[in-house]
Amino acid sequence: MRLLIVGGTGKFGRWFVPLFRRHGWEVMVSGRGERREVADSLGCRYVPADEYPKTLKECDMVMISVPIDVFEDVVRKVAPHMRKGSILFDVTSIKKEPIEAMLKYAPEGVEVVGTHPMFGPTVPNLKGQTVIMVRTPKSGKGFDMLKSLFESEGAHVEVMGAEEHDRVMAVVQGLTHFAYISIGATLKKLGFDVAKSRKCMSPVYEVMIDFVGRILAQNPYLYALIQTNPETIEVRKVFLEEARRLSELIERNDIEGFVKTMKESASHFGNTEAALRRSDKIIRRTIDELENVMSSIGKEVIVQHVKGTYHRGILVDVKGRELIIREGKRTGIFKLENIRILEPHEVMEWRMKNVPRVRRDFSFFVPEGASEDVLRWVISNVENVADVSLIDVYNHEKGRSITFRVEILSDVDVKSIEHEIIRILKGLGCSIRGE
Repeated sequence: MRLLIVGGTGKFGRWFVPLFRRHGWEVMVSGRGERREVADSLGCRYVPADEYPKTLKECDMVMISVPIDVFEDVVRKVAPHMRKGSILFDVTSIKKEPIEAMLKYAPEGVEVVGTHPMFGPTVPNLKGQTVIMVRTPKSGKGFDMLKSLFESEGAHVEVMGAEEHDRVMAVVQGLTHFAYISIGATLKKLGFDVAKSRKCMSPVYEVMIDFVGRILAQNPYLYALIQTNPETIEVRKVFLEEARRLSELIERNDIEGFVKTMKESASHFGNTEAALRRSDKIIRRTIDELENVMSSIGKEVIVQHVKGTYHRGILVDVKGRELIIREGKRTGIFKLENIRILEPHEVMEWRMKNVPRVRRDFSFFVPEGASEDVLRWVISNVENVADVSLIDVYNHEKGRSITFRVEILSDVDVKSIEHEIIRILKGLGCSIRGE
């Protein structure tokens, strides 16, 4: 099965390459600027626009991952070349106009499906994520196939109509982004020192300011285009009207009017207690992370930096949001938001991949009926043993003799591991050759 991701050299398009590969698809990509190096890094074939007529006839599915303002132009160049029985779907944040464009240009027999993944390319996988899907007059088995694929990866799929989607997204995305970007613009206008404010922030402020920063760190053109959803016009208008009305209430010292508005808003919101509990969990996770870090002071840790590098050393101290780690003779300072302390099982995985090993051979006589596989399994479960292999078996006058080659991680006391292995073998009735 062949899939072409148009816009597959962009951050969001390329995110889907490994996803579809896991399900047996041969993935090809195309994109602006002839970014063949991106295709090479993904291990994909790059398809230039002039090869669309030939290549699209070989594709079972085409995914369109391009900005909204060029969407129809791209579909006009792609869809007419698709073969009967293939599937065309998009991943745009607006559904009505993109679906109309796909239906307009898709030939008879080509399925058309609308999708809107409710996440960005920074999430690691689909687990717990929401994907909105829209059936069209040209949707068929391809719709069900995509839905099953997303669900098999752990996503929640919500099915709705295009117009309903755009009305909901005017608030879910349009209002949310507009409010956060407005806060960011306000901070800039005030000349407010965000970094300094973190020294005296409340839990709610910390969460809010990080989400403002999260939005501001994204592609501004994408967020500008999201605001072009026609449904957001009325939403922004009402938002500005309500902001002005609340401001005027405070300016008139109308405390009761402000309280009345807040109470009415809470009543309309519904189940604010549940929202309080959910937000408490977010705040609690931040506190738990800090407590976990504090409990590691004086201990050896391995941390993963956002850049992908790893650092191993003693956690000397934690000052505010900064960790001080001593790596040998060098001391490094790391911001908490930029690193993650590895869990115990991750530490072992890292050590298995990165720590040199020393080899030790153990030769011993085994009791009658003893299993080499069981003995190997027992030794392999000794802490800091990386690998165990059977290298010799022969029958001696004293009985059956076995030699195991054991690889031990070299960053521990190797002698103590040797003694532990010998202790276990003797406890199982084995006798060491040469003793």
